[in-house]
Amino acid sequence: MSIRRLADCPPESIRLLRERHFLPPRAAALPGRVNFKYVAVADGGREWVLVNEIEHMTFGTVLAGLVDPMAVSSAWAPPEDAADPCPWAHSPRLGFLASDPARIGPGMSAEILVHLPGLSLSRRLPQVRNYLAAVGTAFLPVASPVPGGLPLSGSANGLFWLKSRSGPGADVGEVYRSLLGAAEPVLRAEREAQARCAENHREKLGERVRQSLRLLQSSPELGYADMLAHGSMARLGAYAGFADAGIADTLEELRIKAGTGHLTVTSGREMAKEEEDILRSNIVRSYLMTRSGEIT
Repeated sequence: MSIRRLADCPPESIRLLRERHFLPPRAAALPGRVNFKYVAVADGGREWVLVNEIEHMTFGTVLAGLVDPMAVSSAWAPPEDAADPCPWAHSPRLGFLASDPARIGPGMSAEILVHLPGLSLSRRLPQVRNYLAAVGTAFLPVASPVPGGLPLSGSANGLFWLKSRSGPGADVGEVYRSLLGAAEPVLRAEREAQARCAENHREKLGERVRQSLRLLQSSPELGYADMLAHGSMARLGAYAGFADAGIADTLEELRIKAGTGHLTVTSGREMAKEEEDILRSNIVRSYLMTRSGEIT
């Protein structure tokens, strides 16, 4: 793994790590511990370890799609099976003694990134928020400026995090299954909302999809928020058959690679916003031309 001391990382690298979800949106500032914070990232870029960032040590993995709950449980090695049970960090009754209340119990936090353009267009996000709050699942818009905040009026990109909340006595499989159970009605409602939108407003939806694709392909400057908003509509068009199906995966890749931190690191220098937006528009146009085939 590549190991870096966070205090030595330039701001653009910190932004890149957060865009890859290797760091929390707002890292906890622990007095006197700045020089002891490290991040280690595996060569494949899916696994990472944070040391003295929020917890003493946090292990993370990014996976594409949903994992079978049995696979999650089988990957878990309880501390009592280890040579050293770490009594300073683990309680037989409560589980891991984490500073984050969401990690009480097995010390695990599972997150699912979902795209909900249908529910956004039908203005049903408040109901989704209320339902998830009732079942104990966090619901956070992507790029929300305040962790825990719910600026639903700014959810034009339709992207949200669903985050599990653990508890004493729970195991890893139970936490993950609970998150999947909370997400299933939301995803079912999203599929139904997309179908209704495509059936009842087909011409209007088709025009909005084509307009979003034109803007993604031809805008001389493209801000990150605009890219996500137009990309959300283009993805919806791919789901409904208005556009090439490959666009959805391409735009998901661009959501990361066209972020400010990634553009700064790949270009090797800080850029003014106008220059960054021009570079982003060129990258988006190139990706759509070369990776999505014919765009209709």
